[in-house]
Amino acid sequence: MRARGSTSEVSAVCRSRAASSWFTATAASSARLYWESFRASHAAPVAVPTGISIYPREIIRPSRRWCEQRYTDIRWYDELDHGGHFAAFEQPDSFVDQVRGFFRTVRGGR
Repeated sequence: MRARGSTSEVSAVCRSRAASSWFTATAASSARLYWESFRASHAAPVAVPTGISIYPREIIRPSRRWCEQRYTDIRWYDELDHGGHFAAFEQPDSFVDQVRGFFRTVRGGR
């Protein structure tokens, strides 16, 4: 799948989103999620149906082995060729396909 915009267009969108967080004084609250996530202990297994899409330019790319140890009911696992941390902006068609694919497994293939 191809990105809808060029790399420079995607970069411009990311910069404008970062600027809007900074100028509206919401950067700290949006960064809090990351701060708390990295500080938290993630030892307990997650037993709900889980879908995992690994994009190659993601900040953290867990291995399938790690995912299987943490998530006990993986219904969807896919490693993609393109995209990164902002996959919904960078590869919107691929992202939608991933979300739909996962929910098809949860709903029983409908």
